[in-house]
Formats: sequence, C-alpha cells, structure tokens
Amino acid sequence: MSRLLYDLPKHKQNKFYCDFCLHQFSTEEGLSNHQLDCRNHMIQKIRTPTEEEKWLQFNNHRFQLPVPYSIYADFECILEKLSSCEMNPVISSTQPITRHVACGFAYVVVGSKGRMVRSPIVYREEDSVDKFLKNLIEEEDWILRKIFEVKQMIFTDEDKNNFQAAVNCWVCEQPLNGDSVRDHNYRELRTIAEI
Repeated sequence: MSRLLYDLPKHKQNKFYCDFCLHQFSTEEGLSNHQLDCRNHMIQKIRTPTEEEKWLQFNNHRFQLPVPYSIYADFECILEKLSSCEMNPVISSTQPITRHVACGFAYVVVGSKGRMVRSPIVYREEDSVDKFLKNLIEEEDWILRKIFEVKQMIFTDEDKNNFQAAVNCWVCEQPLNGDSVRDHNYRELRTIAEI
C-alpha cells in the first residue's frame, strides 16, 4: 500500500499507510501502534449502490414537523480562582486557573409558534443546579399533560373538501392510495384558542 500511495505527498520521504483506513504515518512504529486499534475495524473498500439504492431519498419525515415545545436555558457562573502551582511540561501544558461555580439560571418554555407559553423563570441561589433539574422535571410533566390532553377535533366544510380532494400525503408527498386519515393537532387548536 505504501508503494502505491508514495506519490501522493509532496515531501518525498518514507510514508507508511494503514491498510485498514489509509491513514498516513511518517514512521513504521507509528503505523504499528495505530494498527493495534485500527485492525479491529473492517478494511475500507468502495461499495457502489445497488440498482434499488441508487437514488437518495429523504425519509426522516418526522423532522418536517415542528416540535411542540422548546426550553431555552442559560446558566450563570462565578469564576473562583484556583491556587496555582508550577506547570510540569512533561505531564501537561494546560493549567486550570479558575473553576466555574453555578450561581443561577434562567429559562423559558416556548411553543411551536415561537411564543412563550409559560412565564420566564429566573433563580439565583447556591443550589441552582439541583433547582434547575427539579424545575425541568416539573416542566416535562406540564408539557406531557398538555401534549396528551384530548380536545374535540374541529373539522370545517373547507377541511372536509380538502380532505376529500387530497391525493398525496401532506408530509411525505406519497400517493394516499385510498388510505387517508384525518390528521389533526390538538396543540395547534389549543394555541390558537389561547392567543
């Protein structure tokens, strides 16, 4: 492999290539050390797509739908100075000089329309990390109750006409083939009512 790839680098010196991943090394020892881990993986090879796989297609349709709620959070920290000692260049060249100590947080819950659905929360105390995690669990409970709350579906005459005229799925754009279902969103109805 090294002879085959010899002309690739500009510098004409010995180069050693891993047969498994084609990574380049300047020493044989470096290659040997690398191959101890790399040989656990399969050898790289080119595989062309089959006739059925030759077209790329978007399949993650769930990513087209907006998430019902998002939480945006920010932590505040105090930087405490650490007592320093002399650096040892043999061990590390990085020396910590401060430590982040959490002293507060703020967060807001936002609905799919980009509006706040709960009042912003601001907290400043020593136990801010524990309080933040406890609050997130409470917010999760509130969000789950809202998501699973069932309301009567509103189905207007216009909705009925659109439903009967539809030939393709509105998400994946594939033909319905007579297998159509009324897709509705309780959260959107509730959000419109709250505004």
